[in-house]
Amino acid sequence: MQPSPIALTQSECEFFSMPEAMRSFDWIRKNVRVVAGPYKGQLWNPAISPSAEEILDILDDEQVRKVFLIAPSQSTKTTIIITWLLAALMRRLDNVGYGLADESSVRRMFTKTLHEYFRLCTPLKKKLKGIDALQNTEIQLTGGAALLGMWSGSDSRARSFSAPIVIVDEEDSYQDKSAVLAMEERTDAYTGLGLSKIARLCRPKGNEDESTIWLDANAEADTWLVREAVCPVCRTAQIMEHQNIVARDGSTDPQRIRREKLGRYQCEKCGYLWTDQARNQALMNGQLVSLRGKRKGAVVVAVHMRAWESPLVSLSDILCQWFEAQGHPRKLQRFDNNVCAKPYRFVQLKQSETELERCISKHLPVGIIPDWAKCLTFAADMQKDHFKYSVCAHGLPRAEHVVDYGVVRTFEELQQLIFESRYKTLEGNELGIWRAAVDTGGGKNKDEQTTRTMQAYLWLLSLRPGVVFGTKGMSRIRVGEAVYHKVLDKYPDGRAIRGGLSLHFIDTDLFKRDCFWRLAEGWEEEPITFHSDTTQEYLKEIASEELERQKNGKEVWVRKRANHWLDCLTTHLTLAHWQWKPSLNELAGSMQEAAPVEDAAIDAKEKPKKQENPFTDGMTLFGGEYE
Repeated sequence: MQPSPIALTQSECEFFSMPEAMRSFDWIRKNVRVVAGPYKGQLWNPAISPSAEEILDILDDEQVRKVFLIAPSQSTKTTIIITWLLAALMRRLDNVGYGLADESSVRRMFTKTLHEYFRLCTPLKKKLKGIDALQNTEIQLTGGAALLGMWSGSDSRARSFSAPIVIVDEEDSYQDKSAVLAMEERTDAYTGLGLSKIARLCRPKGNEDESTIWLDANAEADTWLVREAVCPVCRTAQIMEHQNIVARDGSTDPQRIRREKLGRYQCEKCGYLWTDQARNQALMNGQLVSLRGKRKGAVVVAVHMRAWESPLVSLSDILCQWFEAQGHPRKLQRFDNNVCAKPYRFVQLKQSETELERCISKHLPVGIIPDWAKCLTFAADMQKDHFKYSVCAHGLPRAEHVVDYGVVRTFEELQQLIFESRYKTLEGNELGIWRAAVDTGGGKNKDEQTTRTMQAYLWLLSLRPGVVFGTKGMSRIRVGEAVYHKVLDKYPDGRAIRGGLSLHFIDTDLFKRDCFWRLAEGWEEEPITFHSDTTQEYLKEIASEELERQKNGKEVWVRKRANHWLDCLTTHLTLAHWQWKPSLNELAGSMQEAAPVEDAAIDAKEKPKKQENPFTDGMTLFGGEYE
């Protein structure tokens, strides 16, 4: 055998050698190592995500030009895309664009994640160009190729190169939504050659008009894929839906469900309750199926994954989040985004005084409390020269009845009402005020120089503690907190408050949403009613605001007329909320021991058909469906 007339160096041999012809799934299992967490350094197993192998095969399909991966956080979606990207670089070395919301996110992704993948993978390490290849927003590869970071707000970065592969990560967080289009344009030069591939992965954020990945996936996808699970007992194939996630013993206590791991998935055919382990097996036995369109021949593919379809998420945690979100529209919206991986549905909330007339209890005159009442609360809204107030009875499960309302002029009259008023049931049982709150807002007194807020603080400090509290609306929303307590140490004029003053800060948006839903669709389930002598003037103030969406997508409450008694009503809901300690539940004992609330405002035979709560996808607060 004659020697070769041309002697090639090792690097030349590598350059002219055929690329490794291997499925991404197989290459990843052999070469890619975990870069963070307790398994750092170990070979990554794509099987940890039941759909990973099929998603990787879809990305490998030369006919597929774009993939939408819609999934919640911590669902391995980013890992799946990154590991496929690494496998693609081993097959064909060329530019790659990776887009994120801002420069700091790009730096974090490159330095904390992508650099580590290259360091821990020997075949990839050989593709690096020099000792300075790993840079903050760029990874330089041999042959002039590079992995380039892009971010919203930097047109020069997003438009300065061409690449066959572009990854768009968490696009719903972008300030400039048009940046997605600019990033996708990087593949234009390769599209005609059949070499382009775009992957967009994101957890939907906001409502249906705000989530670009949801809008574009629905508009562009030839097929929409979801995971089908197979029951380990009856072998029935089914798409898992969150209304079938239940507690083993029917519990609705989030803390107990999480602590005792009571979450189960109920098979829609045989009723068998899947544990987390059985759920994992059911998912592994299933496959991705198309909800619409044909998978074969699809050029644009959308894959939708939900949190309960991940072995990394416990069914008990899903059920806890569901119960914790009940009665909290903002939490229910986050449940849609974070768990169901879908935009939340905006519902315009408004009422009219005519519609509210059905909430009047004809048989309960002013000053008479229902037999089911556990306590009375008092709420006052402070104006420049008077107060509007109301008294509300509370029951368990949640039910409210406005017993009385009116106007007083002075703090002395207010104090007398709170501490001396007594209200009776039709049977003669008597209750006083359990808890009272006064909104401490307001401008200067009509006839004095001191502010009404200052006067309210001085008055509150003069009272015995534990009954009357000052309240304010939150200036900034705290996630997960409907009401929180704070002790002020200074007056508005800067003077120190001896001993401090206790104030409660309220998420007014949350309580107004809850109030308006309960006065409409949710009235049958959690009624709010008014005494038989209620006037049109009062009902007009209850219906004085509407929740509207502005052109920029922001949801705001718009006041149409005076709203003082509406503020009082939402304050009543706050006073009985479980986050205000001690809570009504603690006062009355456990909810299981509470007597059922009979009578709302009409007899059972006249009750309208139950309506679906728009914030809960048609589920009741206790996990069952509406009849």
